[in-house]
Amino acid sequence: MNTAQKIVIVAGSIGILLIIGFLAFVLISSGFSGQFAGGVVAVVPLKGDIAGECSSYGGCIDPAKFKETMKMVENDKAVKVIIIKVDSRGGEVVASRDLMKIVKNAKKQKPVIAYINDIGASGAYYAASASDKIVANEFAFVGSIGVKSEIVHYKGLLDKLGITITVVKKPDNKDFGSPYKKNLTDEERELIENIIDKIYDAFVSDVAQNRNLSEEKVKEISERQSIYLGNDAKNVGLIDYVGDIDDAVEIAAREAGIEGNPVVRYIDTERESIFDRMAMKIGYGFAKGLAEIEGTQQRILAKK
Repeated sequence: MNTAQKIVIVAGSIGILLIIGFLAFVLISSGFSGQFAGGVVAVVPLKGDIAGECSSYGGCIDPAKFKETMKMVENDKAVKVIIIKVDSRGGEVVASRDLMKIVKNAKKQKPVIAYINDIGASGAYYAASASDKIVANEFAFVGSIGVKSEIVHYKGLLDKLGITITVVKKPDNKDFGSPYKKNLTDEERELIENIIDKIYDAFVSDVAQNRNLSEEKVKEISERQSIYLGNDAKNVGLIDYVGDIDDAVEIAAREAGIEGNPVVRYIDTERESIFDRMAMKIGYGFAKGLAEIEGTQQRILAKK
């Protein structure tokens, strides 16, 4: 047998294995894995700064990618409930509201539980508030319901450096918020405050609706202090339970009516590929078999 024939045989074998794996993936995706006892609790991360668009280096939350991940677990028949694991201080207004809407739509399909691990503040809490229940660690930072705008003025520094910026404009307010001006005019400050008020009112209204609180109560919580630790957050109504990730899994399983120890799938949104999903799903059946025999909770990491 010559070298060319060997290459053809090896390539053919690899191709057959890929086809078999793909068919197994399709079969299990169609609900075969759901025939095993219990069900899957999918843990989807919401970690980093919230932005409308993220770089390829990651480190932030892109609503479009988050929506894609949520749709994947929503459509997976084996997944009975979704936990959103929150570790974010917030971010951009529009992106934060988009995340909130994604969570709100997801819970129409399956129960959604938010778990705040270290911090769920501002836009991140905005998103979490739309879930069915919120669990937070005892020492997690929760809340920061509010809006801010920051404008850095460089004029003093530029003057010291001898740099002059000439702006030709029409109308006069075209350079609104320009960092090259010494300060905001009274009209500019009033306009920014008006914008901030409108966004804040929408934030408060959405949280009030999501958490079944009055808008007056949400404003009171917001204005009393910026951030709350777990127990304090529960006392004022920002969250439902205080606990760790295991408690969140237990609560999620109960909300979904899962009996026994659930299989917990941690979704890696940064590196997960179709092959990760295939391997994870195929492994799910074996994990459930072990869970039935040993009575232990299995954790499956969808990672490379």
